[in-house]
Amino acid sequence: PPQTITVQQYLPGGSRYNVLGPQNYNTELLNMWTGEIAYQNDFMQIRDAYANARYTWKELTLLQSGALVLGPDANVSTFFGSSGLLGGNQKGNGWENKVEAVFYFDTGFINHSLLIGQQSSASGISQFQAWVGPGQTAPGGGAWSFFTNGPLLLQNEFNALTALSPKPNYLNESGVSETLTHAYYLAEQMSMFDDRVHTLLGVRRTTTADQGPSVSDTTPQIGVVVKPFPVKSFFAQTSLFANYSKSFTPS
Repeated sequence: PPQTITVQQYLPGGSRYNVLGPQNYNTELLNMWTGEIAYQNDFMQIRDAYANARYTWKELTLLQSGALVLGPDANVSTFFGSSGLLGGNQKGNGWENKVEAVFYFDTGFINHSLLIGQQSSASGISQFQAWVGPGQTAPGGGAWSFFTNGPLLLQNEFNALTALSPKPNYLNESGVSETLTHAYYLAEQMSMFDDRVHTLLGVRRTTTADQGPSVSDTTPQIGVVVKPFPVKSFFAQTSLFANYSKSFTPS
């Protein structure tokens, strides 16, 4: 369709410069680094893992979807709430640190692996900016037609808008949101009968705060894996399992 034309002569900024139509133009820059230290012997393992990420996300689109912007005659709606330009920037960051200790021991014929852990994380939006432009019209003020007027480049329209309004004309906020999470968890894995039976018992306590009162929940996890057939059987590695777990996702 002409509204999504990608002929190179119309795209001075490259193949993703984009044209006005039922498309969005998004760019994202992500910087992330991680690190981990660990110690292990025959009886235990201790590890600490840390991750940090920062991102910048830029959006360039229309206020409505293409089906509402374009009519059957290929003319663009002149209504602001339909073909108005929407562009913006969003910046955010986050980090996570996880400390875990695993202990290995036996009690009679049962082999144990006991995991104790603590996890802390934070994420937030540090900046959000948005520009909103008028509805798209032809040079004479009428409806723009992709067949007779050619394509409109979203980036060109946004450049013209920011030249008139260097500061965001719709929204300009910093420190928009921040979420802090702390969790403590315990998991016990047991194997017996030459690894023919495995069981898992776990519990996790999570507390999350998002610019308001904190919320908490305790969630369990239980699992059993059994290999019921004899070791020399053709089905020796066939397993039957059952698992129950509960997750906590604050909204």
